[in-house]
Amino acid sequence: TPHQKQPVKNLFLFLSFLPALVQAQTVIMARNTAKTVSYRPSVLAKQYLPALVRDSNQKATLSARQMTTFMDSANARRLVFFKFNECNRGRIPVRGLMTENEVFVRPDGRIDLVICRFDTEIKITAEQEAATLTVIQEWYQTHPTFPIKTLTGFSFQDRLVLGRFTEKRKVRSGPGTINTLEGARQTTQPDTVKSLLMSQLELAAVPEEVYRFLNLTELDLSKNDLYELPERLTTELPKLQKLSLLHNNISDDSVFFAPNKHLTSVNLQGNRLTDIPRSVRQNKRLQSLWMGNNDLKALNANSFRKLRRLTDLNLYNAGLTSLPTGIGRLKRLKVLDIYYNKFTELPRQIGRLRRLEELGASHNQLRELPESVGKLRRLRKLHVHHTQIGRLPESLARLRQLTVLDLSYDFFSTTPDVLSRITSLEDLDLGNNNLQTISAGLGGLPNLQKLYLRQNPILQSAANLQPFLPIIERLEAGQTEVFR
Repeated sequence: TPHQKQPVKNLFLFLSFLPALVQAQTVIMARNTAKTVSYRPSVLAKQYLPALVRDSNQKATLSARQMTTFMDSANARRLVFFKFNECNRGRIPVRGLMTENEVFVRPDGRIDLVICRFDTEIKITAEQEAATLTVIQEWYQTHPTFPIKTLTGFSFQDRLVLGRFTEKRKVRSGPGTINTLEGARQTTQPDTVKSLLMSQLELAAVPEEVYRFLNLTELDLSKNDLYELPERLTTELPKLQKLSLLHNNISDDSVFFAPNKHLTSVNLQGNRLTDIPRSVRQNKRLQSLWMGNNDLKALNANSFRKLRRLTDLNLYNAGLTSLPTGIGRLKRLKVLDIYYNKFTELPRQIGRLRRLEELGASHNQLRELPESVGKLRRLRKLHVHHTQIGRLPESLARLRQLTVLDLSYDFFSTTPDVLSRITSLEDLDLGNNNLQTISAGLGGLPNLQKLYLRQNPILQSAANLQPFLPIIERLEAGQTEVFR
């Protein structure tokens, strides 16, 4: 009947005007609001094919390379959203609110429409919903595109957790350990306490009870609402070695550590820092420093000054576009994690880290590795997957202790000859590249136990693979397990 056809007509009218509406901004609406403009999932699903295909009979919307780009972009967006949520969680009127969003992307990669479905287990008012939608709209408007162009556009499900999400506390127990404020107040033997675990207690300041425990070696204040780290933490706890301040609200000008010789490990991940605080650098015995999930835009060559004893440095998802040359000063460094940044290159000074054993530089925009990497003679594990690297420096052949090399999701079209000279290799991942050939030298690696070749063009047909089967069979006849 005409009455029954009217909603469909309204929907097509809405969709026809939608491109004009979103040129300036992405359209955000709650699911119940979408219904008032005759939103129907079945109609939108035909216009925006799903990015993730769950039915084996359904044709893939994105090519293999586009799917890799999509997954990389989605992962990167999640990391950026974490910071966005931390900055805006005070604006979310409901604690730990989750939304399942249907996201519709135009052929040019711009997000067209987002329809939000709120967690049905949490009751929210119309005013709370409106306030939350405002924050969601800011997120999508400041991050409105995917670096993918398609013929039809695509859709996907995007889950967001807004505000502070309540999670079950996971704490240790046992002799010398206290994990509640009540326990800290009531104990009559403070000298026996070595570990004080105060995470997820909604603390706005360091509790006075902390200073009762003069023999404390470990203090966990993570996932609270701390804004300041007083000097007393380092002056009145003379045996404190390990301090975790993960996911708080600490900024550059709110860390007041005194110089000391006892603090060896500090975790400042997920705060509001733009540099390594000056007072943290004064802890000359510091061995482990985790600064990931901050926005370290002020990090420079001097940021590593006085941190000469560091063995473990974490700069994961720190918003960095370059790694300061001062990294070369950390001569004792054994583990360096620089995952999920925006590096296009690594400084040659990285070759000065002669004691480095593990380097994680994946999920960056690296195009190559510097020749100086060959000077890292103690390197055992090298992770550079999800980058734009398509060739390797010849100097890698000098790495006689390298056992794990992950080059998956990179830009290799052939296996570099230098790989056949890294005889210590035990685990080599070349999956999800553009391999057209396989070097015969791989068959001669004496210690290779695992070789990953999945999702490469060479495996797409028997004809492509035939010339290289003898190499694979030689490997499999030995001790190598080939994943293809």
